Amino acid sequence: MQANRFREAAIAPELVLERAKSIKRDFLDTARLCKEAGFVFAPLILEGHGGSWSPATRRLLDWIAGQAAGISGDARGEIALRIAQRMSCTLHRENARAVLRRSPPILPQATPSGWAGGPDAWQ
Repeated sequence: MQANRFREAAIAPELVLERAKSIKRDFLDTARLCKEAGFVFAPLILEGHGGSWSPATRRLLDWIAGQAAGISGDARGEIALRIAQRMSCTLHRENARAVLRRSPPILPQATPSGWAGGPDAWQ
């Protein structure tokens, strides 16, 4: 959700995905700390502007859809679509929250009487 990434995301989303993966691995030395603790750190990257998913993210979600299909009997493609739709809605909701967090506060509008908030603000 960085304004300076709009053009880059439109032209070469795979570069944005790779950069995001590197940033996540390096942030607070997360990849090294996970490895020392016996975990594999594999960031799952979703690009917010163009809707791209990293290959690792796509493989994991396809695997999850396959497992769910085996259990439920539903078609793998239908499950994968539902997962993608839910992920997309979640991504857009969280992007909206991020934008709102970074926005300046909205000041109350003055009423014709000149008081911000009007008479109800006194209660």
